[in-house]
Amino acid sequence: MVVDPAPKLLRLIDSFDPGEVGIAIEKLETLAKNHKLHLMFLVHAKKKESDDAGDAAMGSTSFRGGTDSNFFMVKSGAQRILSTEQRWGVALEPTLLSFDAETNSMHLGTTVEAEEEARHEGKERKTVERIEQDIWDTLCAEENPTQGELLKAVTGKNLTKLRVLEQMVSSGRIVAEKDGPAKRYRAVEIQNEVMKEVA
Repeated sequence: MVVDPAPKLLRLIDSFDPGEVGIAIEKLETLAKNHKLHLMFLVHAKKKESDDAGDAAMGSTSFRGGTDSNFFMVKSGAQRILSTEQRWGVALEPTLLSFDAETNSMHLGTTVEAEEEARHEGKERKTVERIEQDIWDTLCAEENPTQGELLKAVTGKNLTKLRVLEQMVSSGRIVAEKDGPAKRYRAVEIQNEVMKEVA
């Protein structure tokens, strides 16, 4: 049985009164046990967002505390996020709900944490690709620049730029050569193209 919203069925004088809400929830629990029902009731959330989705429910916290499982659905932009808390079992961590326009239905997607990690990895990958291209362009424009000259010519964090340089050397795209105390770089692929043209 689904009750939406619970206060309309319970006819509470004050849905913010924990005592009144607690007694009403006990009556619903007795009703469910006596008739072997699964009772699901809904309460609406406040407009103002809160850090804890459970604190957003309109009315007393007894709505939350008097149940076996609580499902929280919050809006985040165009997306909906579902999470749970329960007396036993494993709670569902915040998970995106995916909408299927063809069937007009929703299903569980990836977790919010996994989505954020994927977004972060995508952003990091684009940064690495951009730095790699900038290094390559600098090597094409300048003859055997030093490490310091390369780092100065390319924008980004030095740690990331050095990591990309090492990856490019490891892959054989560029070569690092000692020149006294300095280290100079040259592009292997450019040199190979020149050798082919000469041949």
